[in-house]
Amino acid sequence: MTTLRETIGREALLALASNYSSVSEALMELIDNPFDYRYGRHLRVEVTVDKRRDSIRVLDHGGEGMNAGGLSDWIAWGTGHEHNASDIGQYHVGGKLAAIYLAESVEIVCRRSGEREVWRFSDDH
Repeated sequence: MTTLRETIGREALLALASNYSSVSEALMELIDNPFDYRYGRHLRVEVTVDKRRDSIRVLDHGGEGMNAGGLSDWIAWGTGHEHNASDIGQYHVGGKLAAIYLAESVEIVCRRSGEREVWRFSDDH
């Protein structure tokens, strides 16, 4: 038996990301992710738009955060841990599509709550 692996091309991802109707809609997608993982903790989300540097930064304080496993889940398309019915996100694609809609590159710097290790992911394209 041969095992095939499903892949998705960049053009398809760009087409899917075009489903966002505005920058604010895409930003809301990035902002809602920490809310799914706060688990009763106080959460503060900061959004900084720097037009001179042509950058947007979404920073959350108080959420669960991500370690290597969480970051691997986040960058995988359509897979990851199970969501609860009360979670905002359900399909494991929204944050990534929002990043594609908003930017030509993405950088994630994260640390899971209660852990010291910092993890970094970047995609310049």
